[in-house]
Formats: sequence, C-alpha cells, structure tokens
Amino acid sequence: IHRGYIYSSVFANKVANGKSSSIFSLYQQILGQTDTIKEIVTKDVTGAALSYWIIRGNRLYLSLGELASDKMSVKNELYCYHIQSGELETLWSDNTDYFISQMTADDTGINMMQDQIITMTESYFVRFDLESKSMRQLLVSQDPHMPAGCFSQDKLMWYGTRFSGEEG
Repeated sequence: IHRGYIYSSVFANKVANGKSSSIFSLYQQILGQTDTIKEIVTKDVTGAALSYWIIRGNRLYLSLGELASDKMSVKNELYCYHIQSGELETLWSDNTDYFISQMTADDTGINMMQDQIITMTESYFVRFDLESKSMRQLLVSQDPHMPAGCFSQDKLMWYGTRFSGEEG
C-alpha cells in the first residue's frame, strides 16, 4: 500500500502447445475500489524467473530476471514505473549470470544484491546510477557456503550460510 494505491504482483503458470511458461504481472489498484485494477506490466516468461520491486516516492522500481533454457544465463531487466504519469521506463537490460534478489533506492540510485546462478557461491552488491544509467560494483562476496546479504535502508549487511548434515 502506498499513497492510496495497492500494488501486487503475480506469476501465473500456463501451458500452450505442450510447453509450460509463466506470465508475470504487476498491478495497481486504488485502495478500496475493486473495479480500478490497472495492469502496470505483463511479461511472458518461459524459464524460471524472479522479480523484486520496491517503491520510493513516486517511483516503483521493478527487476525481472528470467533464466535461459541453458540455465547458464539470466535475462535481467530493470524498470521504473512513474506513479504520477503512469509511464513505464526500461532503465537497464542485460544477459548476466545472476538474479537480482534485493533492492533499495534513494534519490540518485538503486542498490542491488545479485546472486550468481551457476556456482551459487558469489553475490555482487552493486549500485545503479539513475542519471548515468550505469552499474557500479560495490562488493563481491565469494563464500563457498552460499553467501547471503541484504540492504537495510542505507546499510549493507552480509553473512555466510553454512549447512551441516550428511552429504547426498
């Protein structure tokens, strides 16, 4: 809920011609008015996908990552939905080896945690500059025990995760 609107997202599974896929949708609805649902974005996704979105002021930032069929790369897209104008802007798009798993934003940029998909032992903490539309790496975590971390307001917290038990 933000400034009189409810925002929600959903992945809906579908099967067409024997192939399964998903549709990702992000919606906006005026609080208390069930007949005012507006579709902000809808994307067909054929592989495993992950989305993350946050609201900062009059902007909603959305990351959408889709795993390629070879499971070796992810098509990542970063969007900005301008709440007042209703405009959806693509900020960045690239094929990478990571999913974007967390975000925080301020007036000049977006901080993101990116989790590497192949070995699952690296996380990248990056900052996307809204003016230059460029990505800058802040920190690389190489933890053989599956790194994890998060952003909390303007602070970065990082920790390693260790699993115990029998192998296999």
